[in-house]
Amino acid sequence: MLIAASVVSSSSPVSIDLATSDDIPTNRHTTRPCLTSSHVIHRRGFNSLTFLDNGWHAHFSTFNPALPQPIASASLIIFYQKVMDAALILSSENHAFRISLDDIVLEMRSTGQVPIPWTLVYQFARGMFEASHRGFAGRYQGFLTHPTLPLDVGVHVWLRIRLVAEAA
Repeated sequence: MLIAASVVSSSSPVSIDLATSDDIPTNRHTTRPCLTSSHVIHRRGFNSLTFLDNGWHAHFSTFNPALPQPIASASLIIFYQKVMDAALILSSENHAFRISLDDIVLEMRSTGQVPIPWTLVYQFARGMFEASHRGFAGRYQGFLTHPTLPLDVGVHVWLRIRLVAEAA
């Protein structure tokens, strides 16, 4: 079941697709990523992303910087602010969803039978908002873990930025 919703905060609406885990395609790498960060993440100081509350940790297996970096950072800061705004007002927990604003798409998919709480989405967006302020701007794939869950249970997370080539 796919439910589309729009959340308006300031000028641009955020599109949110709430879905069962079968609705979001699985054409991505869905096994648990390596728990060590890529060289780019480590070099920028993001190898230990423990900014989530309640024991959650983010582990990134891939990171592709978006260029030009200052523009990408500014766009991601706005995006993550809107994700935080949406997470504060949404209440139904789902196993998978997609949040998009213009050319930026965040997808999350839970493994196991545990739905994704909106408090976790808020915490993740807040941490990425702060990381974007420090230059962490690009596409990524990661896995959110919690020490009370089995090793293969967590939340897969992807950020996609559609790049549009400008005509000369």
